[in-house]
Amino acid sequence: MKYALVTDGIVRTISKVPVWSVSPQEAVEEIAEMGADGTTIILQPARAAVAGVIADGWIEVEDNVFTGYVRHDDGTLSAPPTPAPSADELKAYLASIRFGAETGGLVVDTMEIATDRDSQGKILAARVKAGADADFTTTWKALNGWFSLDAAAIVAMSDAVLAHVATCFAAEETVAAAIDAGEVTTQAAIDAAFAAARGG
Repeated sequence: MKYALVTDGIVRTISKVPVWSVSPQEAVEEIAEMGADGTTIILQPARAAVAGVIADGWIEVEDNVFTGYVRHDDGTLSAPPTPAPSADELKAYLASIRFGAETGGLVVDTMEIATDRDSQGKILAARVKAGADADFTTTWKALNGWFSLDAAAIVAMSDAVLAHVATCFAAEETVAAAIDAGEVTTQAAIDAAFAAARGG
């Protein structure tokens, strides 16, 4: 068991030992001896048993109660409500959603194209080569196998990846503005708004 100081219905302090306004005492007998002149010398005065009294505001609580817990009118205690996430926290979550979508790949015709940052760089390099040499061909390893690509197919693949990435960032910008406006306030709302902003 623990002890909690509750003020204004909130647990403010936790103690593992009781905080007394009157400390408990055990009953003891008087111990005395007779002095040489016949007077009584009290060595230990008698003391009655006194029950301990917990200081005002302190209550006994279970071990799973911590500071910040809320005490209700019926005396029960509950965990504090989860604070709403800040705009910065929501935007950090949004950025992680965008990154996952951006790097999650896409399908171009029948090719399943990886769109992680490394793959985006390789696609750009192939696009540069295809732009410089209309006769350029290559074998491309997609997620679902090997594909022979000519310059036009490389450009088409690059355009699709660029559009995919741009759509992801545009959706992030749109949802970030909605967060700033107070229109999106939860992670679930971000998921829905981001999907809608991407068009799906």
